Parts: sequence; C-alpha cells; structure tokens
Amino acid sequence: LHLLDRLLASPHFGERWGRHWLDAAGYVDVTGTDNDAGIIRQGENKWKYRDYVVRALNDDKPFDRFLLEQLAGDELVDWRTASHFTPEIQELLVATGFMRTAADDTDENELNTMDIRYGVLHRTIEVVAGNLLGLTLGCAKCHDHKYEPITQRDYYRFQALFQPAFNPQQWLQPKERQLAEIPLAQKAAFEKENATVRQQIESLKKRKDEIAKAAAAADTKARLAECDQQTRALERQLKSWGHVQAVYDVGAPTPTHLLRRGQHDRPGAEVPPGFLSALSLPAVEGKFLAAPGAGKTSGRRLALARWLTDAPTAANNLVLRVRVNRVWQHLFGKGLVATSENLGVTGAKPSHPELLDWLADEFRGNGQRLKPLLKLLMSSTAYRQASRVDETRSAAARKIDPDNDLLWRMRLRRLESEIIRDAVLTASGKLDRTVGGAPIPVESRPDGTFVVKEQGLPTPSSPWRRSL
Repeated sequence: LHLLDRLLASPHFGERWGRHWLDAAGYVDVTGTDNDAGIIRQGENKWKYRDYVVRALNDDKPFDRFLLEQLAGDELVDWRTASHFTPEIQELLVATGFMRTAADDTDENELNTMDIRYGVLHRTIEVVAGNLLGLTLGCAKCHDHKYEPITQRDYYRFQALFQPAFNPQQWLQPKERQLAEIPLAQKAAFEKENATVRQQIESLKKRKDEIAKAAAAADTKARLAECDQQTRALERQLKSWGHVQAVYDVGAPTPTHLLRRGQHDRPGAEVPPGFLSALSLPAVEGKFLAAPGAGKTSGRRLALARWLTDAPTAANNLVLRVRVNRVWQHLFGKGLVATSENLGVTGAKPSHPELLDWLADEFRGNGQRLKPLLKLLMSSTAYRQASRVDETRSAAARKIDPDNDLLWRMRLRRLESEIIRDAVLTASGKLDRTVGGAPIPVESRPDGTFVVKEQGLPTPSSPWRRSL
C-alpha cells in the first residue's frame, strides 16, 4: 500500500494515465494525415490541452468535473466580457481542446470545403460518443442503426448540440479558431497600439531608404544606425500574447437538418437539439436543454455535459461503466467488457456484470476520483495474482476456463513501445523527466523515417524526454 501511495502521488502519474485518456480522445500533437508526410506539422498550441489532462489527473479531479470542463468549459464562464482572464478561465478554455482532436485539414484552403467541414463535425461527435458512452454512434449517420436503439434522427439531434461551435456555414479554420489568452477587450486595445507602432516602424523604414539614397552625405552611416536603433526600440514596444486551441460557439445556432444518406447536399427535415432517446426521457431532456450557459452562448454542450454527468440518469450510469471498464482494461489487459469501445448490443457481453455495476457505484461513491479506484483494484487479490501457470495446480482451471475469463491467474500484458523506449533511456541514464511543455519537433526524411529535429531544441536533453 505504501508503494501504491508513492506511485499515485508521483508527478508522472498524470503522464501515464493521461496517455490512456488522450488515446481514447484521439489526441495527437500534430495536424495532417498519414497519407502525406509533407503536410504533417505540429498543431499550434494543441499541447496545452495535453498538459491540462496531465494536471487534472495528478490533482485527481473528479471525473464529472473533468468531463464538464472538456465538453463545455467555455460555457461555464462568461469569458467574452471578462476584464481579466483568471487561471480558472484559462484552464476552462484550454480544457475544450478535447473537442479539437478530430482530424481537421481545413487549414489547407483547397480542403476547406463543405463536405470536409461536415466530416470534421461528424468525427467530433462520434469520437465523443465512442469515448464517453462506448456506442457506435456513427452507424446512424446514414440510416437508423441496424443493431442499437439509435435512430438517424437521434444522430442529428445529437449533432445539433455541437453545431453552434462547429457550424459548417460559419466555419472557422483551426488558426482562426485559436483564442487569445487575454480578454477580447484587452486584445483589441493591444492590436490598436501595435498598429500605431507598426506605422511608426514603416515610417522609419521609408526614412532609412531616403537616407540610403542620399549616400553622399557625411553622416549617412550614423543616421542609418540611429534609424535601426529607433526601430529596435519600437519593436520592443509591440505587445504579444499566447493562444489556445479552444472550442466555443461561433454564432447564433442555425437549423440542423437530418442528412439523407449522410450527404451534406441532401438535407431533410429540420431536427431540434436533443440526446439519445434510449438513454433519456423527454422531461429530463427538457430540464437540461432549458438551463442557459454563461454569457453569449447556446448552452447546448453544457446541457450535454450535465446530462452525461448528472446522477442517476441512464446516460451517467453508462458513462461511469465505460470509464471503470477502461480502467480495468489497462490494469488487467482486458476489460470486463472486452470491447471497451462498444458497450452496445453488438459489443461483447460483460464477463462479470455485477462487478462492473459495483465498481461503477464505488467510483461514484468515492467522488468519481481515479486514484481511490486504482488503489482499490491494485490492492485486490485478483490483481496481485501471478501470471505464471503451475501446470499441476492449474490443470482444472485451464480446462474449465481456458481464456481466463474468470481471472484465476493474472494475464500476461504486452508492454507498449513507449514504455520500452523509456526503460532503455532510464537504463542508459539519459531519460529527461521534465513534465509538460511543447512537443519536441521532429522531421520526416525521404526514406520514410521520422527523427528528432536537431535545430531549435529547447535543451540538449530534449531528444530523451519521456514518451507521451
């Protein structure tokens, strides 16, 4: 237990378990797709969301709050009219990077087309549904789901919750979607000041050109040096600020239409925003959708977040089961539901349904905090079993349960490549354990390999950073 307490308190705990969450969310540090290495590049400021996840898990933030911030952090505070961005406001805006993980190539102007915009919107809602609800929602984009109780109408009602932020008609390319880490009024004031300074710099450049043309003057060199000095002084006056990749409503909600066969150019009937019918009652749905968000926002994603986290709704019960099942999977090598991404009709049946229910209740009872759940599972007899098989003593168990579904021994687990790399670096004494910050730049080579870019590294030990 002392060992568990030490490991759970480690600043590297959030890196290890944050990686699991980021994998389920589909997060990568870069933009672009694997079909063209030439367009793969670092996603500007995406890493701030990655660091948010690590901090939240190190702080053992309750899971319901964790989801609320990621789905609707921008709707929890009126950041648009704030005179000062507190650390809380900045954190809430960064958290919405959760919904910026779907591949978005619309930064390339030739790919900023209506079909690709809709593709980003659809991938976003499908990633959210698969990660949090363990449902194959995407099958209902073109028709009623063939196996699950999800209608095509449900799909587009669910889409309507996200559409004010990802409106194909009022689309923002990724760079445009970035938010300044300072209030809007302060940013406007800084931009006005910068414009004035830049005008002065342009005037100095023109003056410098005029001096250079009159090269016969004796004091030409001194006058040029004075211009350069004044230019540098003005450049130091230019204001700068950081940015975050956030999600927020880009305008007033526009109508959402059911798309025939999922095609954006074949709109059908208009549908209102709503939840999945099989997991919601009309009265419950109306209660959440009627509650407003903070500031100039539709409040739709906030309604979704509260529906998913409010106990004891059917949706919240499913969310907690999906969460504890994924935790079990990481510890035991296989979830109590083997298809952790699909807890629906077409997914695997739970091997221990009562245990899954009990763990979800325990998780809720402990404030939806991850560390107590991990301590409970890792101190259990089931987790502390040996994986080595005694042929004499285990013959009967092997005959009755050859797949070890009843957990009569510990499963062998395959190490991830990141762990093997970090173990090699640790043995060599080179591992850099620095936590957080921008990703280490890499470059693609003609032979198809990716290597650390040697120029512009933050520190000499940057190539040996821990894998995340």
